[in-house]
Amino acid sequence: MALLKGSQLWKLRTTHGREKIFGDALVLWGEAIAYFEWCDRNPWKRSELVKYMGMSYEEEVSIGRPYTIDGLTVYLGVSGAYFRAAKANIKDKQERGKSTEADDAILDTINMIESVVRNQQIEGASVGVFNASLVARINGIADNINNNNTGETTVRVSVRDQQTADDLEELNDLL
Repeated sequence: MALLKGSQLWKLRTTHGREKIFGDALVLWGEAIAYFEWCDRNPWKRSELVKYMGMSYEEEVSIGRPYTIDGLTVYLGVSGAYFRAAKANIKDKQERGKSTEADDAILDTINMIESVVRNQQIEGASVGVFNASLVARINGIADNINNNNTGETTVRVSVRDQQTADDLEELNDLL
């Protein structure tokens, strides 16, 4: 259905644009807590071989479930970019001096959620529950070791006799 030119139907709307899914920081925090509790109640499991007195059997062992922002967004039914976009929009408003107390509270809540997620992952990795190298990569915390040598390579060779020393000197001159 096409609107007639000059139509003013849009004025009948009580709000304009898409509604915020979580416009209240307390509601967002409550939903995040519910996700964290769900993760704790539903750990991943793996089978481990148990050997005792010559007998062996498999036993299912709980290994925990890491909190993730992606898992939270799936749990909440929002897109993976939801938190990134919300943070960017609120920071933009703050820079322009247009943010409200509610905006600031939502940004603080998102930052707190990200801190809880990062902390749980790092603690889980440090006690061996989660893969430490994967957690480090996800959180951007890795050892940066520069293996590049920008200096000139020096090789020292010890020889047993003068003939070998002379041959080495001649070889060095050729290089």
